[in-house]
Amino acid sequence: MKYIKTYEYRTKQPKIGDYVLVTDFEIDELEVKNFIETNIGQIIEIDKSAEVPYCVVFEKVPIEYKIRPYFGFDCKDKIKNCRWFKRDEILNFSSNKEDLEVILAAKKYNL
Repeated sequence: MKYIKTYEYRTKQPKIGDYVLVTDFEIDELEVKNFIETNIGQIIEIDKSAEVPYCVVFEKVPIEYKIRPYFGFDCKDKIKNCRWFKRDEILNFSSNKEDLEVILAAKKYNL
C-alpha cells in the first residue's frame, strides 16, 4: 500500500513541473468546481509578482459549455486548458503524479 509523508512536501513551495490538486474559491458552478477538484493539474508557469501566480494546465478538459469557458490559454497563448490559481488554492502538490492519484482515490472512497 502506498502512503504519503505529508511533511516531505508541505515545507516547500510548488515549482514548475509539479503536479497539483487544487480548488477554486471563486467558482460557484458545481460542475466546474467538481472537475477542478477531482483532476490533477500541472504547474507550467509561475509569476511571483502576480496576485494569482500559478498557471496550471489540465488534461482532457470536457467540451461541455459550462466547463470549457473557465479554461483559457497561458499568458504566452501557446498552451490551452490552463487556469491561474493562488497558493492557498493549491491543496496538495508533488513531483510524482502517482502521489496525488493516491490522494484522489482515498478521497473518492472516503478513506
